[in-house]
Amino acid sequence: MDEDDEESSSESEAGTQNEAGVSNAGASADVAPLIYFLNPDSPETRVTLSGLSNLGALRLLTDLIARPAPTRPTDARALPSHRLRSRDGWQETYVGKTLWIYDARSNNDGCARLVSGKPDLWVTATGDSWRARVSHMCELQAGLTGGGMTIDFGGLDRWDYAERMRNLGEAETE
Repeated sequence: MDEDDEESSSESEAGTQNEAGVSNAGASADVAPLIYFLNPDSPETRVTLSGLSNLGALRLLTDLIARPAPTRPTDARALPSHRLRSRDGWQETYVGKTLWIYDARSNNDGCARLVSGKPDLWVTATGDSWRARVSHMCELQAGLTGGGMTIDFGGLDRWDYAERMRNLGEAETE
């Protein structure tokens, strides 16, 4: 191993920081990490991210895609038009990394929010989330990323209603 290889190796282990002070320690340049922690070093950045809504996190960390909204079943009641659910047959969605948010509530309940960037059911909305035990995050992430696993609660609407209302309200105030 020559001097350049040693320097490259130590940079990979130490990671780098972006402008927001977010480190990618342990990430390889060739392979994207299965789980990436956004844990800013700067107190200013931490304050900025504190209390971030699901929709705010999606907009910050993933890419916007407008797509046809899921089809409403014939026996389902109509919902008010909204761009996060269905507006004129289209839906605002986000693609990219799966987002897990460890928030203020997480210290009490031991759970993190799993955020949906692209809902598949008629009744659900972009930015919906549900709380999953932190101890199950790795196996859930592996199943979602490569195992073909989906979370649909058997077709029932079991997403966090308070977070949904927060996202719907935030989307309409812009």
